[in-house]
Amino acid sequence: MSTDFTDVYLPIFDDLSKETMTTIVTINIVALVGVISMFGIACNVINILVFCKQGFSETTNISYTALAISDLLTLVTTMCLSFLWNPLFLNSGLPLVFKDIQMTFAALSYACFTNITGMVTAFATFERCMCVVWPLKLKCSFRRLHKFTVLSMFGIACNIVNILVFCKQGFSETTNISYTALAISDLLTLVATLCLSIFWNPLFLNSGLPLVFIDIQMTFASLPYACFSTITGMVTAFATFERCLCVVWPLRTLLGVTFVENTELISNTSYILHSALQLVAFFAVLLFTVTLIVCLRQMTAWRILQSKTQNAAKKATKRQDKAIKMITLIAATYVATFFPTIIGLVVTVPYPSFGPTGRYKNIFFAVWSLSILFSVVNSSTNLFVYYVMSSKFRLTCYQMLSRLL
Repeated sequence: MSTDFTDVYLPIFDDLSKETMTTIVTINIVALVGVISMFGIACNVINILVFCKQGFSETTNISYTALAISDLLTLVTTMCLSFLWNPLFLNSGLPLVFKDIQMTFAALSYACFTNITGMVTAFATFERCMCVVWPLKLKCSFRRLHKFTVLSMFGIACNIVNILVFCKQGFSETTNISYTALAISDLLTLVATLCLSIFWNPLFLNSGLPLVFIDIQMTFASLPYACFSTITGMVTAFATFERCLCVVWPLRTLLGVTFVENTELISNTSYILHSALQLVAFFAVLLFTVTLIVCLRQMTAWRILQSKTQNAAKKATKRQDKAIKMITLIAATYVATFFPTIIGLVVTVPYPSFGPTGRYKNIFFAVWSLSILFSVVNSSTNLFVYYVMSSKFRLTCYQMLSRLL
């Protein structure tokens, strides 16, 4: 009997028919995901405007803004995915290899931005958790900590995945050359940004090292950042110009993606990186959320005894508790909505037949569409959490709305 894991068969159930799978995916992706994505895009634009209005003196506002941006980009990709899965588009007769277009312009971008969302959520939860566990020791440290350090590390990981994927697809298409060049320039820009955030850290500036810090910052961070960000702009302009010419004077050929010889190795590597980032983010958020809940209960019991005669302390306690509850609710929503995704990733490891090319590929696509639906819900609901839990957020919304009216 074969011992190849790809031949593992689960006798408990059979694969779905292609018609059933298509119906499930169309309902989830085209109908539900499309509508919720449009709503979520509007909600996250409001979130970004409100947090920019409030300013970034509070470190939590930086985390919430980064989360809103990553959610916005996630919803833009799911909106594209909804359009590319629409039967009207699939049956339009356009000279396209639709699976390649879906993978290149929607699925890969979706995987990248959901990883960023998970990492930003994990960092925001970690920050609040540490400020609760060691409030006096870490409160000032987190104010000093440059958030660009964390965001740069997320971006570096995601651009490495992008480079691997485009190398997998090959370079017979000129767009892949442009996208790979863009990913490399973005990667180098983020490395320069990471160095800049380290060199500007007060811990580094006050370390007593025999260095002229301004010269070090300029030589190893500012100038490389200016160089690579300029290259990023030029590559983006060239890719847009190239695509514009292809639209104005199109070639009558079938557009798709050509794969290189080592496609399986690169595909497996990119999948492992994506899965690892998703799993790390999920379990980090889960761990920090449980820690926050336990600490919140302990703090509440202690403060009831200590603040009976301290009205000012009561008000400060309420503000802090609301902040903790808000990030806990955001993290709990993330854990609940990404649970199907984690189950899918875990099951795929021992049972490769549960995959896009395996024996149970139709079930895989049905579960995959459900996972995307849940993640879209997660990216679209934070506005309600902020509005209900934060009086400052509500006040800013009212002020902005009154100006519009």
